[in-house]
Amino acid sequence: MHSESLPERIDRFVSYKRANGYQYQTGAYYLKKYAGFVMETAPETTAPDKVSVEGFLEKFQDTPGSLYNAAAFLREFSRYLAARSIKAYLIPSGRLHLPTPVQPYFFTEQEILAFFRECRAYTKRDVHYPISSRCLGMKISRLPLGSTLL
Repeated sequence: MHSESLPERIDRFVSYKRANGYQYQTGAYYLKKYAGFVMETAPETTAPDKVSVEGFLEKFQDTPGSLYNAAAFLREFSRYLAARSIKAYLIPSGRLHLPTPVQPYFFTEQEILAFFRECRAYTKRDVHYPISSRCLGMKISRLPLGSTLL
């Protein structure tokens, strides 16, 4: 009896989802990447296991959105396999934690004034003013031509 390979199982799962009306483009993308990762690291794997899943998710540690997408689709795929009596590692809920967000720095009014004073000393308004204001995240329309910042 022929045992299905991991890519074959993923294809069957994606076909199942699409047959039920789901677009499933993003899910298919992450599952195909997972299959590629597994074929490179442990080609004998036929269902998600803890080592391959955690190794794959490590690639996304610096991109939280991708990490959560990949984990969600792998979890869904594992549930699908489990419903068909195929042993698969199910990522425990709460396993993934949100990264600590980086707090933005807000310039004080004095810092903004000092920045534009320095810009005035080195540049002409028509060339560098739009660039310097964008560096601060300011809209040009918010600083009228008669602004004392220049």
